[in-house]
Amino acid sequence: MMNPKLNLYQVRFRANPEYELFKYDHLTTEQQQMFNDLQKDEDFYGILCPRQHNGLGIKSVCRNTALLFLSLKEPSQLPRYIRNAHNGDIEEAITQLVLDRIIQIEHNGNFLCGAETNSLLRLSESDTMTGEGVISQLSLAAIKYAESLSINDITRLSARMYFYNRHPVNPQLQHRYPNYESISAYLQLDKDYQIRNTLNTNWEQVIVNQGNDVWLMFKNQLSGKSFKHAEAIYKLYISPQFETIHDIFPILFNIFTDTQISRFKIGGCLASLLRPDKIVCYFQSFEELISISEMIKKTLNGISAQGTPFTANISQDGLLSWGIDPPNNQQILGWQERETWRLWITNKLASALICAKNSKDMIVEPWQFSLQRLKLDGIETKTWSPVKNLWN
Repeated sequence: MMNPKLNLYQVRFRANPEYELFKYDHLTTEQQQMFNDLQKDEDFYGILCPRQHNGLGIKSVCRNTALLFLSLKEPSQLPRYIRNAHNGDIEEAITQLVLDRIIQIEHNGNFLCGAETNSLLRLSESDTMTGEGVISQLSLAAIKYAESLSINDITRLSARMYFYNRHPVNPQLQHRYPNYESISAYLQLDKDYQIRNTLNTNWEQVIVNQGNDVWLMFKNQLSGKSFKHAEAIYKLYISPQFETIHDIFPILFNIFTDTQISRFKIGGCLASLLRPDKIVCYFQSFEELISISEMIKKTLNGISAQGTPFTANISQDGLLSWGIDPPNNQQILGWQERETWRLWITNKLASALICAKNSKDMIVEPWQFSLQRLKLDGIETKTWSPVKNLWN
């Protein structure tokens, strides 16, 4: 028989004693410099720091979270000002604070937090958390693969999921495509006169180096569209198998030119073209993304797909999918790597997986908990799409 949902207003909580709260003004000069960008948020209060190496991470907190944390230094029910509000948004926020191990909830005389509170908080049932289609299967496989690894670092574990389904660079391919010139020839950028002429007339080409990956970025000089960095950016992922790119890129290039999309990129080295997200188009509206993706879908019907994990399906075979990069105001610390859509998701998943793997009494598997936690952050994990107005 299913247990009734826990009434958060009738149980006791306490601040996690393994965390210590520091007001920004009380941090050392070096620490203040590291977290200086957080002061751009008028609601920023300070930092929660683990008292010892216990698997907890440093967390920034707003004034409301700091007030609640200080109010719960001694075990008690939620403060009256919270209980009087009594709405779903607050209940969800309290649930997130418990799952993120900032506060603990009392159960049978013990104070629990993190993944071990899964059944107590009655999170979504695990069998409703995954969907059908190639991308859903790849995404779930990536999470289970990450769960199997003995990695307790969020950045490293996130990277393993982010790069999942990237094909390896084998010696044969490396010999055939050793440099930019060979890739450019494979894409027919030089030997196709029509592409070369259109490229010179309509597009500005920029080579972008990102770690081991090289990208060819194309900006449309005639579209008249420009991106505002403060806005979220919609992304269309086109994920064909490597061996088909030679034939389909000229077709895609003509579509991009005819529809005057403002910007797209394609892998400029062998490693980039072996990624699942090897071709990416950028849009400022979801309607434009869908309109052009439908055109591409009809044109490339039957092309074998690789599939990009942690993106939202457009075609069930994994060839086309989409995501939405966080706007600049979601970038908290300037020195941190800018989070793309997929990186934002894998960072969230990695944090939840590590939390679950370090918990003592798990009712569900770590991969199930990570999906449940991500759902609270606004991702529909059956489709890998964001809830409406996620970045608002």
